[in-house]
Amino acid sequence: MLSLTGGDRGLKETFQDIAEDLMNLEVNTIIQTSLMTARKAPRPAHALLDIAWEYRETLLEYGYEPTPERAPGETTKYQQRSADEPGPKETPSVNGDTFRTLYAMARERIENMDSEDSASSGPAADPEIKQAVLSRIRKSSVEIANILDRVEARKKTSWAFGKTRRGILEYSIKHPDDRSPDLAITNREWIMIRKVWEISVEQIAMQTVIQLDGDVVTRICRTYAGDEHHHLWNAHMDSTKVAMNSWQYLVETVGKFLTSAASLLRGS
Repeated sequence: MLSLTGGDRGLKETFQDIAEDLMNLEVNTIIQTSLMTARKAPRPAHALLDIAWEYRETLLEYGYEPTPERAPGETTKYQQRSADEPGPKETPSVNGDTFRTLYAMARERIENMDSEDSASSGPAADPEIKQAVLSRIRKSSVEIANILDRVEARKKTSWAFGKTRRGILEYSIKHPDDRSPDLAITNREWIMIRKVWEISVEQIAMQTVIQLDGDVVTRICRTYAGDEHHHLWNAHMDSTKVAMNSWQYLVETVGKFLTSAASLLRGS
């Protein structure tokens, strides 16, 4: 009879993660402003730094400014942060503090949104889109900070932890034969980071979520709900059909595999 022990447990957990991830299908149609997502996702540390740079630049573009002191001796939440934490103009590094700072920046920008945010025109300046992107930055920054805190708490921090982009590149040059992971993260954590990297700060025009039990929810950004954007509708529908076909095949394949694995574990 087979049993999963030691390293095999990691394989079992991976299968469980895959099975859970197959419970729903998400299809996004994105209005892309850069070509960052047109390439394959880099290694985790570089992906995290890509995310940090994109988030920081977007927050500054969206008008983020640290709130000044309102009275002598009175400091803002931003100014109360540790001097060791990276500010909006400092080079980000791979650690939880980087993303906690981005979270605080996004939260502060959301709290300070006012009528000035409605003054400009165009989809990129749409206050609803701004709100959605800022909320995404806030949410994802917390999730990534928690991941990096868990990596540090596990004492599995790899050579890229705490380094800036320059530090990572310098290490790679000095240790060309080092094939160890740049960050010791789980498969589920990498899936989450990769999804954040792929979507980045792009505008999600349309989103369809399909549950395994048949529930379907389609969300459409109001900016792209008019008839003039019918080409986006068609593209989204075509993408959803292709994704559904692939999803169905993958669910059936994984189901058969897990059934066979369960039979082996029972010794049949």
